[in-house]
Amino acid sequence: YGREHISKRQSVALEGFKFFWNYNGFVPFIGPSISFERWAVGEFEGDRQVGGTKRTRMVSPGILIGWDILASPLETWVLRTNLRYYPFQKIENVTGRKSRVDQFEFNFIQLVVYPNRMKNIPRWRS
Repeated sequence: YGREHISKRQSVALEGFKFFWNYNGFVPFIGPSISFERWAVGEFEGDRQVGGTKRTRMVSPGILIGWDILASPLETWVLRTNLRYYPFQKIENVTGRKSRVDQFEFNFIQLVVYPNRMKNIPRWRS
């Protein structure tokens, strides 16, 4: 009908995870996550907002699964892939009804650098 629904999410999460084993540099992990969420939902017709903005705040539990690839023998950096899933999230939409907005996030390859480990590597002097 020419209307556009826009939702915006801001979140901060606290995560903990446990590594299972190291198989030739492949290190899988799993752990819990808790996210502090802020949602805003609005309805627009063209460039004009129709009605108000509905805001929802929530604390949402989730799960984190992933793996590291230890490419450096000194473990000063790793390549990390992880999946985050936050089920059962519900926000209030512009009509006042609740809508489920479960979040599934997939970060394929991230470079994780440990500067403190790099700083502590002994330098050979010639």
